[in-house]
Amino acid sequence: MFIKDTKDTSKLIDTVFKIASLAKQAKKELGNDAVIDASLGSLYDEDEKFVALNSVFDTYRSLNNEEYAKYAESFSGNKEYKELIKEFVLENKLINLKTNVVATPGGTGAIALTFSNILKADETIIVPNIGWTSYAIMSKENNLNVDYYEMFNDEGNFNLMDLKNKILNSLNTQNKALVIINSPLHNPTGYSLKNEEWEELVRFINEDCNNKEVIILNDIAYIDYSFDLENSKNYLKILDNLNSNALLVIAYSCSKAFTSYGLRLGAAIICHKDEDIIEKVSNAYDKSCRTYWSNANNGAMINFTKVLKENKENFLKEKEIYINQLNKRAEILTKEAKENNLEFYTFNEGFFITLKVDNSLRDIYHEELLKHNIYTVKVNDGIRIAICSLPINKCYGLAKKLKSILNTIKG
Repeated sequence: MFIKDTKDTSKLIDTVFKIASLAKQAKKELGNDAVIDASLGSLYDEDEKFVALNSVFDTYRSLNNEEYAKYAESFSGNKEYKELIKEFVLENKLINLKTNVVATPGGTGAIALTFSNILKADETIIVPNIGWTSYAIMSKENNLNVDYYEMFNDEGNFNLMDLKNKILNSLNTQNKALVIINSPLHNPTGYSLKNEEWEELVRFINEDCNNKEVIILNDIAYIDYSFDLENSKNYLKILDNLNSNALLVIAYSCSKAFTSYGLRLGAAIICHKDEDIIEKVSNAYDKSCRTYWSNANNGAMINFTKVLKENKENFLKEKEIYINQLNKRAEILTKEAKENNLEFYTFNEGFFITLKVDNSLRDIYHEELLKHNIYTVKVNDGIRIAICSLPINKCYGLAKKLKSILNTIKG
């Protein structure tokens, strides 16, 4: 059939965009007020309009045509952009680890580089059982297997025990472990690991992994919308204590932080104690950049640089408006969920809240929600509610509706 045997040739159905499309159609037919659209993981304001920060796009429009059109300085990105990314993301929290930045098309690009360079075909990547579904798709594309660790234990805390067991199993079978930790602001639950959880993970990697290679892929796509921005990156000081058997790759998304999803800009921030390791990993990533996309968006990189150098104060102030809105939306929904005994996974902050719904009921529940013009997204053992796209006035009373519909299908 022309395509190689290892490729999955079944049709890709993006459930998020499919549901968002249904919600859009419902709004046209029924009117905006009749529809609860909690589908898309993009930021919307209180009038349910897509947020594109003025501080970002006024700056972007000031670029000249040449800056939009030119190639980047190198396959790994523009020098000034990479320096500013390191400064902006790490905030000097990493004291000892050596670092290098490779520019990528979105945080997705950073994840793709790591998947394609760290493991060999038929090896296994460790992924949270509740998480971004594209991790599994990207794994397949690289002929990798997936082993899922339970995200939460019975107390609702991060399941360190299961993660450690999965890491040890990977080390025993392939002498290397690549694990994704999407924190702070986990998609889709909104969980952020506690400092003591990070500390125990670092201790485990340093002391219990027999000096075998452990790679932490830290997906921080939503970190710039933390409800506690001042302390959101303190955990990086803990990761600074990783021994030389550990490689840290931080997948950062300018697309999320700067509300410029379509511009596709991000970075892989590679961290290790040894400069030689940093250079080798960076060289491998550079070659993959050349192979897959040549270089990241030059105009987006220049814009990022200009915003942080010339318009940073306005950018941070404008972004804070939407952080406060997210916080208020979450406050209402979680409070009313508790009042109505509607179970949700442990939430700290972020774009999403996920209801606990067993997979045996999930599909039926989701279909019933659609009939009530409530548009959400199915995840493993749950229903994701994108509070990022849900205005405050539609948060009130939603938990009661959700619980009532759930009770109906339970009989």
